[in-house]
Amino acid sequence: MSAKNKTSTSGPAKKSYQVPWFIRAAIKILEAISTGLATQFALRLFFTPLNFKRPERELPVYDQAVKHRLMAGNSPFTACEWGEKGSPRVILVHGWSGRGTQFFKIIESLIEKGFHVIAIDAPAHGGAKQKRTHLFEFVSAIEITVEHFGQFKYAIGHSLGGTAIFNAMLRNLKAEKVVTIGTPDNIPNVISDFCEKVGASDKIGKRIEKYIENRYSMKTSDASTDELASRINPEGLIIHDLEDQDVSAENAKALAQKWPNATLLITEGLGHRKILMDEKVIDTIIGFLPIS
Repeated sequence: MSAKNKTSTSGPAKKSYQVPWFIRAAIKILEAISTGLATQFALRLFFTPLNFKRPERELPVYDQAVKHRLMAGNSPFTACEWGEKGSPRVILVHGWSGRGTQFFKIIESLIEKGFHVIAIDAPAHGGAKQKRTHLFEFVSAIEITVEHFGQFKYAIGHSLGGTAIFNAMLRNLKAEKVVTIGTPDNIPNVISDFCEKVGASDKIGKRIEKYIENRYSMKTSDASTDELASRINPEGLIIHDLEDQDVSAENAKALAQKWPNATLLITEGLGHRKILMDEKVIDTIIGFLPIS
């Protein structure tokens, strides 16, 4: 593993989205009445992303894209395309409650350098009518995107998007280089962070994990970023901010220990989303992904 680097930026990192008090209160009340009812409510929340309006700063890049409406099983999703066909192809995968154009600054730089760029809006994201989804629909969307456009030389994932990329590499994605930004180390950490945000107990978290394992006939470790990075071990770049309030930077440090062929870049003052717009971070990514 390469030596850790640090960058910094002015201004405080933006705080994480705060779960409304009434949702936290509902979890507490339901848990006091029935663990089963509280688990059902928590699972409904767990599989329902927040669908934020696309901000104006992302619209120019979005408007320039060629939009492809695709299907991951019964779930529609959108793949946005920019750049020259025949050039090295890059796929960008957003995180939970995100959208492809959150990468707009990275997309602009990739286009300028001559890459062929595809960013997906996963099922139930990017203004989709569908309300609920899960990690493996992200993975299926990547799989269908590879089938539609052809193989991708490079892959960039933000947050859960990084986990989805590694799971897709068990299917048909064969990226030579992978960049993860603010990505969780493993699925139990995702569940734990979710429970902390909504005010659910560790007991509910264990029940959520058991539900996932039963539903998908697998251990959560089988789909966790760290285990897959250890097995697949592509050339990688792990980027994470010390002030990330959505996914602790400890995830990146743990991931780096399991991913021997990756470089770890720790930033300061950028948080979970502002990091996608930082010029130094973008320059590092562009330098990591040669156009030749």
